[in-house]
Amino acid sequence: MKTLVNILLLISCLGCSSPSSPKTQAMPKNLEESISYLKNEWTSSELNSFKNKPKKKAVAEAHFGAGLWIRNNWIRGDRNVPLTKFFRSLGINHPDDMSSIILSSLHIRLNNKKIDVNEQVEEYKAYWKPIRKCEEKAALMAVKKL
Repeated sequence: MKTLVNILLLISCLGCSSPSSPKTQAMPKNLEESISYLKNEWTSSELNSFKNKPKKKAVAEAHFGAGLWIRNNWIRGDRNVPLTKFFRSLGINHPDDMSSIILSSLHIRLNNKKIDVNEQVEEYKAYWKPIRKCEEKAALMAVKKL
């Protein structure tokens, strides 16, 4: 029963109100094209709602709506090789990080501020650094026990 309730909640969340799922333009190849794409596809009401929230809250709320759409339609499964190559060239490899940078940058642009991609990239690299060190240490320990 609990599993059924969780499945129904997940399905209902997928249909929740969030910025429109973009569909009409060619896929973007970089961050600037991604921002333009979303600005052209979202309604002015959606853009204003997103813009007027604090950035972290706006991006967090969009994570399972527009962010999920970005990941599923542009990033996962090499659906948009130029866009993923763009992010990987910056050292960003995780789909969640890519979609969050796109959404954060959109929020920054909508609020007429300068986008500092390098600052965002460094925040994600700093987040992953201890995790990678831990994984490397665990791998070494596993090899030693063989």
